[in-house]
Amino acid sequence: MPGPAGGRDEELLEKHRRGTLTPGEARELARRSLENEELAEALMVDGLIEEGLSDPAFRARWLPATTGTEPGYWRWLVAAAALSAAILAFWIYRPAPPPGIASSQPSKAAARPIPSLNPDSGQPVLLAGRFRGAESVAFRGEAAASRLPYESRAVTAAGDEEITFALGSLDGLAHGARVTILRKDREVALVEVTAVFRERCRGRVVRGGPVETGDEVRVDPATHFAALWTRVDALVTAGDPAAARRLALSAQRFSESNGISPKPEIWEALGVLHLLAGDTADALRSLEKAIVAGPRASALNNLAVQMEMKGDAAAALRLYEQALGAQPSLSDRQTIEQNLIRLRKSP
Repeated sequence: MPGPAGGRDEELLEKHRRGTLTPGEARELARRSLENEELAEALMVDGLIEEGLSDPAFRARWLPATTGTEPGYWRWLVAAAALSAAILAFWIYRPAPPPGIASSQPSKAAARPIPSLNPDSGQPVLLAGRFRGAESVAFRGEAAASRLPYESRAVTAAGDEEITFALGSLDGLAHGARVTILRKDREVALVEVTAVFRERCRGRVVRGGPVETGDEVRVDPATHFAALWTRVDALVTAGDPAAARRLALSAQRFSESNGISPKPEIWEALGVLHLLAGDTADALRSLEKAIVAGPRASALNNLAVQMEMKGDAAAALRLYEQALGAQPSLSDRQTIEQNLIRLRKSP
């Protein structure tokens, strides 16, 4: 069973398994798992074990008999010993196909699956809530031509009560947002946005001042990161997933340098972009991080697509079935079932 290097990671992992993490420790564990691949894998295995334990048939197949009176943690250890390597290998890492299921090795004549966001493509369909319906919108208009978000721009007009600056909705700003005013890298004021336009905003000073024309206006890192991902969404919708992936990787580097921990949906969307580019290795790493927070049906579906791309039909079938058991939405369930039916019919 994979595990973290030790120290604080090991301490938090033990508390996670005992169910004694405080909310602060849970956040710390999530943050550390994004920085430590072994810890992320250990958490993923734990999640798969817990899901297996909820299935009576799976318990009967893999667990030794217990009296039911043993301490909960002892039963977890028994489960982990019996299941950790078996489940991960069985569900993800190239299991041998059972009788009646086509060999996981593709035939020479078999076409390589090409993942898609379009449910009518006849190919393995990926799930990512923020990209929903993207490939069915086949246009390249304003979204494709729009500029990238800025992290900072200049004050263009400064009055006694109101200032105007060259950042707008494209840069992630909304009414009520607050931005920092800098002069020679020193903060001189805090401004609250009172009116938002595409390329500019107006605002009032709520702290410090006075503000001068030419001063630098800077958005906070979290707002800039969200704006970058809004732009990623627009590029996918415009039919340019390659450009979207390049920008998503840039956003990922920005998050790492600014201490931002992306939410599971961001890791999942990044995994989808990797799969659309045919990069199964980076896709697996991103999807594993998405699953750390819990077995999301969409992430399990996308892992199944990743296994199809590797030629492992048996593992893909198992993951699609697990995705159906992870309480997907109605629309996601329809997509997962469609993937299952297509794969079972494939030669």
